[in-house]
Amino acid sequence: MDVRNMGPALRITLLYFVLGCLWIIITDKVLLMYISDVESMRLAQSLKGWFYVSGTALLLYFLVRNSIKKHDRSKAEYLSKLEKALERAEESNRLKTAFLNNLSHEIRTPMNAIIGFSELLGEDDGERQSEYVANVRKSSYRLLNIINDIISIATIESDQEKLLEERTSLSSLLEEIDKEFCSKASEKGLGFKFDCTIEKDKQTVFADRDKLRHVIKHLLGNAIKFTSSGSVGLKCSQKGGYLHFEVSDTGRGIPDDIRDDIFKRF
Repeated sequence: MDVRNMGPALRITLLYFVLGCLWIIITDKVLLMYISDVESMRLAQSLKGWFYVSGTALLLYFLVRNSIKKHDRSKAEYLSKLEKALERAEESNRLKTAFLNNLSHEIRTPMNAIIGFSELLGEDDGERQSEYVANVRKSSYRLLNIINDIISIATIESDQEKLLEERTSLSSLLEEIDKEFCSKASEKGLGFKFDCTIEKDKQTVFADRDKLRHVIKHLLGNAIKFTSSGSVGLKCSQKGGYLHFEVSDTGRGIPDDIRDDIFKRF
């Protein structure tokens, strides 16, 4: 029987039993060596029993006190973790409420545009239908992007987001982004500069193409959104074995006192 595999309670009980047996055997031999009359032996045995009971009671006291202290510490740690979990849950609930309020506004804007231009299409005799169709298409894509963002947030929150790494042509991806944002920048009267310093034969990488495109498009979209004049630029280079993307613009920038806010949720 391996004592190391026993539980704490069983080990203490076994130790108590062994010590008791040793106490009885050793003390009896000692008493027989020095005491010969029956009355003195009876008194010595009685004192021996009281000594053992007092000693084990004291030992039991310290064991119980130590156990209670550990229990109190564990209880305090558990309550502390519970309070932190409750705070996180409340914060998460507050953020989700704020997100849904913001989301309802974001969805309402393209939906109103789609409904409004659809009604105009029904009323128009054909002269401006192409313009209305373009606005409906633009608002539909905007609404689709919002829905995709909702799905992305939901999968990230539930730890179900996965990277689908595959062989990706960086040149075709960047050319696609270049054409799209050249047009968007031009519509706002801005210039668009694109520069890639990586050699053509080294522009095949393993990456999640959709997520990489998603991140770059978000950065460029915000750059164009907050730039009223001048230009927006995208630069791609290789630094220390890593791809380095740099988005620049001639907008007003972010004030120093609120830069930390951009890293907060929503």
